[in-house]
Order: sequence, then C-alpha cells, then structure tokens
Amino acid sequence: MRVWYFSEMAYHPAWEQGLERGSKAREAGHRYVSARLCFFSLFGLFSIIAEAAAPTPSTAARSLYAVNQSGANRGSISIYDIDAGHRLAKTIKTVPNVGDIRGVAVSAVTGKLYVAYLDVSGDGMVYCLNVYDDTILWNRAVSPGVDRLAVNPDGQLLYVPTWEGGTADFINVLDANTGDVVRKVHFSNRSHDTQYSLFGPIFQETKGDHGSGDYLYLIDPGTYAVSRVGPYSGILGPYAVDSTSNYAVNNVRNLWGMQVANIKTGQIITANISDHPPGDPGLLHGIGWTPDQTEVWQNGSWNDPMSTSGIWLIRWVRY
Repeated sequence: MRVWYFSEMAYHPAWEQGLERGSKAREAGHRYVSARLCFFSLFGLFSIIAEAAAPTPSTAARSLYAVNQSGANRGSISIYDIDAGHRLAKTIKTVPNVGDIRGVAVSAVTGKLYVAYLDVSGDGMVYCLNVYDDTILWNRAVSPGVDRLAVNPDGQLLYVPTWEGGTADFINVLDANTGDVVRKVHFSNRSHDTQYSLFGPIFQETKGDHGSGDYLYLIDPGTYAVSRVGPYSGILGPYAVDSTSNYAVNNVRNLWGMQVANIKTGQIITANISDHPPGDPGLLHGIGWTPDQTEVWQNGSWNDPMSTSGIWLIRWVRY
C-alpha cells in the first residue's frame, strides 16, 4: 500500500481548473511563485489517499478517507472511490462521544489508521482502525491531551502531541499496537501538528508563547534529541514537509502567504500573497504538496477577501 498524507489538505487534479488569481511573489532570486484561487471547502477534512496492494482492503483500490467533524456524523469515516469520480462508497461508524477531531495518521505497512480526538468531556483519546475490515482495534485515553499525530515508517510507534491549548511540555510516544505510552519527549508546551516523513526526522510544532512557537522542531527518532529551525516570522500553524525532508512549507500567524524553510541549511524565505484583507492577516490554515511536489496548495482563512473557503495554489519553479 502506498499512502500520501497531507496535513489538513488533500489534492485533486480537477482543482487545477481553478480561477487564475495572478498574484506573484519573488524572494531573493531563489524562488518564484504564482498564486491562483479555487473554491473548495476543506475545513475539518483530514484525508488519506491510498493505493492498495495485498492484503486487499474492503474498499476500492484507490480510496480517500475523510474523518467527519460535523453534526451527528462526527467521528465517523467517509470513504470515497477515487477512480469513480470520488463517489461516496460507504461511511464507517467508529467510536461514540467524539467531541473534536484533532488529527489522523495511517500506516502503509500495517494497514492501521489512527484518529486523535477530544471526547465530549474534553479528554484526549486515540482510536485505531483496521482499514482492511473496518474494525476498531483499540480506543484509548491519552493524558493530558492529544493533537495531530504521526506514525513512524514501520507502523510501530505513534507520536502524539499534548494539545495546542495544553500546558504539558512534552509529546507522548505510544505503542501503535496497544496505545500504551512508552516514552515522553520534552521540549515545549502547547504542542501540535506532528509529522514523520520517510526520511525523518520527527517534525513537531507548538503554539508556545515567548518565542518558542516561532520554531519548527526536529526530533531524532533514534536518540530523541531535539533541535529546531527558525525563528520564523511568527507562531507556526499547519505545515507540510516534502518527501525527502529538504523543505518545509508553513502557514505562519500574521503572514498572508507562507514561509519556506530549507531543513538542511536553516534558511527561511517568504512567499507573500498580495491583497490581503485590512488589518491582521490572521492565520491561513491548511497547506500541502501535490504528489509530484511541483506545487503547494494553501487554504485561505475566515477573512479571505475572495472566499471563506478559498485555496491558494503556490507553484514552484526551482532554479
């Protein structure tokens, strides 16, 4: 099974038919980006695109999984058949008492899907779904909270932040087979948005005050030593790392655009989008690479002047 996962954003080729926005940004002669806008709501959508090999899952060979956040369907998973025009194939009922979906991760090795959520009482929880037969394998409380989690390449460990609104200065490392906490990694409070690419390291963000939230943290998966890239121009929001862990693209508070970090050198460049709303730009929320990594797709924000559900397309041209 091959899996592509994008933080808070999924890619569909039809979106390339979006409206040309014509806004351009250029930084230091190293990067050129143009922005165009499509209209498609992605808020609350966490997506997994999978191409299945043996064992064959019960869904179509290429499926998109969306963990529902709205109304009576909250916590269920809708599965869409990609090759049939993204037709809804079925919806899986998962666990009761889901209050707020915080993140999702899936292992291509084990075929297990993990959802981090707050229950209706506000307690942090993680459940594990077998994608081959749609069964819940376990559903565990994780103290003191949860946020967007990641799974390591062999599918044996989960890295679970302790929530962007929390005070704990660590993330939890869980046994992916049982949900047991096996380690804590300390570095900052208000942790959120963990990612682990195939080339590592473990990437981690926080919304910590006093400057700690202005950095992208790197956790060595072997030694658990912590380093960081930054500072960025503000507290970081959603982000995405390319497949070789060379570049990270980041939504940044108070920036109408994005910042791009060279993970190897620490250089950070800025791609501004023109015509942002008057006043505080807020935080654009949702960003991801296309599978060929030639483009970056970025959500708008609540006060986007074009659409409250706008998506900006940032096209890379590398010199």
